Amino acid sequence: LWVLIVILVVLLAVYVSVGRLAMSSLGGYQGQILGELNGRLPFTIEAERVSGDWQSFTPIVVMSGLRLNMPGAEQPLELSEGRISVDVFHSLLTGALQMTSLRLEGLTLRGELDAEGGFRLLGFDGGGSPMGAWLRQFLLNIENITLGQTVLLLNLPEGNRRSLDLDLEMLREGSRRQVVADLVTDRGTEIRALAEGVGNPFKPTAFSGDLYLDIGSSDMGAVQDVPPLDSLPVRAEGSVAMEVWLGWDKGVPDLTGRLEVSDLLLSDTDRSWQLPLQRVAMEATLVERKNRWTLFGSNVELQQDGTTLNLPRLQVDAWG
Repeated sequence: LWVLIVILVVLLAVYVSVGRLAMSSLGGYQGQILGELNGRLPFTIEAERVSGDWQSFTPIVVMSGLRLNMPGAEQPLELSEGRISVDVFHSLLTGALQMTSLRLEGLTLRGELDAEGGFRLLGFDGGGSPMGAWLRQFLLNIENITLGQTVLLLNLPEGNRRSLDLDLEMLREGSRRQVVADLVTDRGTEIRALAEGVGNPFKPTAFSGDLYLDIGSSDMGAVQDVPPLDSLPVRAEGSVAMEVWLGWDKGVPDLTGRLEVSDLLLSDTDRSWQLPLQRVAMEATLVERKNRWTLFGSNVELQQDGTTLNLPRLQVDAWG
């Protein structure tokens, strides 16, 4: 037994030593590495520098100064660094590069919103295109993906542009998936998302999971400037803090939320009337049954000039 243990330790030491040596000289094979990657991807990669790193027993390919040229895109996606953790066993087994994790730093994405609130990420043409199909399959199979210091430049219909900073990590273990994301806009809105589920998230009837959102903004008016909220007949200003819990059980939603607004000012678009409220708070649950949506509100509280109005329960129904 001890002989086997010693042999195993020696083999692991040799594996790590040889691996570190090989990764240290990876830059000399930059052209071959990029050629191999570009031959297997639906887009092309350009890199200013390719190098290698080693963590524990995992070799890592490091690419700096990246440009991703998407089919049909006017501008390439740019990022400062990409790190690919290589699955050595499955790479040797399949004869092709297999990765366990991907980390992208300094990625710049460009998107646009139309007047109806439809979102399009420039460079990606939807799930039915070859690029979209590849991306969907990639996200289903990757074990870990991290986006750090990502910037989304969002074009609005009027010609304005918003900038959003995103940090995201997605983990997969079997069919169980976890996502942690932090989003900050240039107008001060902060959103933290935590999600966990089992199954295929691209097939709603085959997926079950939970999503938690923690949303805070000191400028509700900036949020309402984004389509389709900008078409609402009532304008709202103030500071908002909101928590949302969304459950999804194979196509059946369950939505619960908690809302608190401070220094609220409601008005119409031309400010012909105004309604100030120092504080508005409520808890709510949204239920869908037989093509009818029902909003159940509880602990509704309105405050203004020292006067407080409490509504223990509130119900709103909508059909369609």
